[in-house]
Amino acid sequence: MSQHIVTLFRRAAEDAYTALLNPVEAVFFVCRGMEWLLRAANIGWRELAEDIEVSFNDIKRFKKFANVDYGQRHGIESGLKLRATTPEYGETKTIAVFLLKKLLK
Repeated sequence: MSQHIVTLFRRAAEDAYTALLNPVEAVFFVCRGMEWLLRAANIGWRELAEDIEVSFNDIKRFKKFANVDYGQRHGIESGLKLRATTPEYGETKTIAVFLLKKLLK
C-alpha cells in the first residue's frame, strides 16, 4: 500500500476519533473522514451511495449540511484542519440538532 493511501486512511481514522470526542460536530468530521476514504478507494459519492444502499440525493443533502461555508470542513490534501469560529458554534449546534431530529423520524 502506498504511503499516500496510508496517509488518507490515517486522516480518516483521526476524523473518526475526533467525531467521537466532539459529538456536536461529529457530522462534519464523519463527512470529512468519508472524503478521505473516497479518495483512498478512488471512488465517488454516487458509488458510495450505491454501496451503502442510500439514494444519491440523501448523500447530496448530507454533504450540503456537513460542508456549510463557515464550517470549513473539507478533506483537503494538505490535511489542514480549519475550524468554525466561536460565534458560529451556536448555529452549528442548532443545525446538528435539527439534522438529528430529521434523521430520527
